[in-house]
Amino acid sequence: MVVRTKDIRVYSHNVAKNYMYFDVLLKTLYNDFDVLFIQEPPWRTIRQAPSSSNKEGDDVIGAPMHPGWLYMVRPPQNNQAPRVMAFVSKRLEKLCPSMQTDLINHHDIFVLSLFQGNESYNLMNVYSFLFFKKKKSWPQRGQFIYRCVLAVRSLSTKQAK
Repeated sequence: MVVRTKDIRVYSHNVAKNYMYFDVLLKTLYNDFDVLFIQEPPWRTIRQAPSSSNKEGDDVIGAPMHPGWLYMVRPPQNNQAPRVMAFVSKRLEKLCPSMQTDLINHHDIFVLSLFQGNESYNLMNVYSFLFFKKKKSWPQRGQFIYRCVLAVRSLSTKQAK
């Protein structure tokens, strides 16, 4: 299957930490979208892994998974659950999807890069509550991100009307 970047379908949604709802989304959106940008993903113990030091096993913590999606998340720090993550359809594996923490490394922003030939395409998932509601300052490379987010916010506001 040939993947053309102009045909990539992106879905962005705040799932409000609802595990069951998000699990259903992963299953139902698989055939309709190529990238899922999730805000406030559910983050909890999903199973026990065998352990040599704990006979009950060690907790495996994360979000729901689906065999058709590549799971991409910035590793949590200080036991703080991630606020953004991405799921990329395995149909896009040829585009070498990668998380770009070298462009920005922030727990509220996820930059996904896709590569085709000599070109790269960057897509951004932003958990905007802190930025728009609390008027916090933008992290590193703020002006670049601020312009991108305002453009996306402007488009989504126009489409909602």
